[in-house]
Amino acid sequence: FFQAEDGIRDDLVTGVQTCALPIFNKQIKTMPTLVESPSQLYSPAEYLALEEKSEQRNEYLNGVIVPMTGGSIEHNHIAGNIFAWLKAELRGQGAKVYIGDLRVWIPAYNRYTYPDVFVIGGEPQFQENRHDIVLNPSVIIEVLSQIGRAHV
Repeated sequence: FFQAEDGIRDDLVTGVQTCALPIFNKQIKTMPTLVESPSQLYSPAEYLALEEKSEQRNEYLNGVIVPMTGGSIEHNHIAGNIFAWLKAELRGQGAKVYIGDLRVWIPAYNRYTYPDVFVIGGEPQFQENRHDIVLNPSVIIEVLSQIGRAHV
C-alpha cells in the first residue's frame, strides 16, 4: 500500500483506494471496475442518445453501457449524511456539493457516471450544449453495497 498525506491509500496491485472519513471513523474503499465482456460497444454519442430514451439510468464505461443498481434506504441515508457533512464543511470555501441526479463525464476513464455525491470547486462546467453533464468535479463519492461494488 501507498499512504498519501491526504489520508488516501492506494494498493498498487489491485487499484483499490481506501479513504478514512472522520464522520464515520472507519475506512471506506473504492473498488476497481469489474464489468462482464460486452456483446456490443457503444460510442459516447450512442450512449447519450440511448440514455435519453431509457426508463432507467445507465452508466457508460469505455464503450459498455452498465445498468445502475437499485438504491436502498441505507444507501440513501449514507449519501445524504455525506452530502450534509460536506456541505457544512465546505461552506464559504468556494466549493459546492451535489447529489445524485447529475451525470459526470470523466474523459480519462472514458466514463459517464451518476455519482452519489460530488464536489465542484468554483463554477460547474458542462458538456457542450448540455446542462445535465458535469465536466469538472473535484471529488466524486460513490456509496457502495456488496451488490453494487462490481460496477464502480
